[in-house]
Amino acid sequence: MLLKRPLSLLVILTFLLLSLPLVADLNISSRVLDKIEAQYNKFARKRVEDWQKLVAENKDLPEAEKLELVNQFFNTNVLFIDDIDLWNKKDYWATPLEMLSIGGVTVKTIRSRNISRLKN
Repeated sequence: MLLKRPLSLLVILTFLLLSLPLVADLNISSRVLDKIEAQYNKFARKRVEDWQKLVAENKDLPEAEKLELVNQFFNTNVLFIDDIDLWNKKDYWATPLEMLSIGGVTVKTIRSRNISRLKN
């Protein structure tokens, strides 16, 4: 289910912008990409590759333009879903790479990561 509340969208966009360096710095090797494809599927691998390409090609853009690109990417590639529906667990904390691989994330995960990033 996509979120339509402005506050939730702001939280999500903030997470995505703050997480950009985290996921971008992963420098994901072809070996890791092979594992992603084996564990999830070829579409998971493509999402991660597309994310790396987006980051690499746009790293020098102004922050507002990066935010717009990140928003477009995640609106196209990641669904916002409850833990129980996504992971079959009541409470699961996905890593940024898991989020990209599975193509889904919970608002709780995003919210908690924003809080921890803002505290550091």
